[in-house]
Amino acid sequence: MRKVYTTAAAELSYYKTLDYLQVNWSNTEHQNFEEQVQRILTTIVNHPFAYPATESNKVIRKAVILNVISMYYRVYDDSIEVLLFWDNRRNPEALSL
Repeated sequence: MRKVYTTAAAELSYYKTLDYLQVNWSNTEHQNFEEQVQRILTTIVNHPFAYPATESNKVIRKAVILNVISMYYRVYDDSIEVLLFWDNRRNPEALSL
């Protein structure tokens, strides 16, 4: 089974997303986000290629968590690296992975 690691950028963007949801959305959405992240990570551990590769970099994959938030990750032989949580409403040209 692959282990999951997070980059510093992933951790920072995860907590910023949680903060944003807590301030601007309901507690239900905040909790839903956390549950969805856990479900997606479980799926990725068992089926790492379940989510599509990005068009710009085929080794990076994108999992949509909520309509407005996605998680980017990379699959290695023995691990999965979570790269970033991204607000899909932002300019996609600002996304650098």
